[in-house]
Amino acid sequence: MNKWLSVAVLSLIFTLFVTLSVFAFENNEFQNKKELEAIKFLEDEIVEWVGRIYLSETRYTDKIIGKDIMWEQTTKIFVDFDIFNVDNTRSEIKELLLNETKVVYEVPVRKNEFMFMVTISKGLTWNENAQDYLDEDGIKRIKAEEGKWKIAKISSHQGDFSYDMEVNVLNKSNDQSDVVIVGGIPNINTPTAITIGDKIEQLVFIGSPPFDMNVEGNQVYSYDEVKTALNTMNPAGEDESSGEMSDMSASGNSIVIMLMAVVGLILLGIIVRFILKRREKRI
Repeated sequence: MNKWLSVAVLSLIFTLFVTLSVFAFENNEFQNKKELEAIKFLEDEIVEWVGRIYLSETRYTDKIIGKDIMWEQTTKIFVDFDIFNVDNTRSEIKELLLNETKVVYEVPVRKNEFMFMVTISKGLTWNENAQDYLDEDGIKRIKAEEGKWKIAKISSHQGDFSYDMEVNVLNKSNDQSDVVIVGGIPNINTPTAITIGDKIEQLVFIGSPPFDMNVEGNQVYSYDEVKTALNTMNPAGEDESSGEMSDMSASGNSIVIMLMAVVGLILLGIIVRFILKRREKRI
């Protein structure tokens, strides 16, 4: 009886720990407790792979252990979601985010002065059309990983790295809305924290803004002002490429005209010489 009681208590503690792990998103309906529980079971793999990188890239010889994983700072990121190309209502945003948008989780691991960010994603859904492009081992691997959470990438940083600052800035500015992280927004090459109330209202860029708004720090932008700025700006590099293409076209046209002029002069010279020779013969 005591054995089963101990198991029940441990299970309860584990569930509570996972439930509270993303403290910045407390009471956020865009989070998923079951996903967090599934990711927590990857602890041994995280320890193993981060441990390998840690030993190979640092001068330290101590090992990565489970306590080094900062589960409380785990961040869910909605991937490739264009917030500026949707009907900006809570119902529409919720439907798209929860049912049609891929997600990844970023789990930080801290050891001494080093921070490792472990990106966890779900295995791809098997597509029969891919069968002709994969060998037997590749097919087996994709089928085995289908729909399962797995480590997709591990990046290393020196010093602290988290999304807490941006999330806390938004929480303070509007505590009545849910805060989520979105990545892969067209023309914005940095993850972005957004608030969702009745609609997407505010956002903070996690990194440098994609345009100059004459502000510094973790500036809270309104959704409308960013959308307006993006609609009036050209995507990065378009001015340069357009200019280069225009210059090349102009240069090409000039060369063609010059060549035509030269050829014309040569032909004119040949014709004139031919006419003069005929006159000489007549004389």
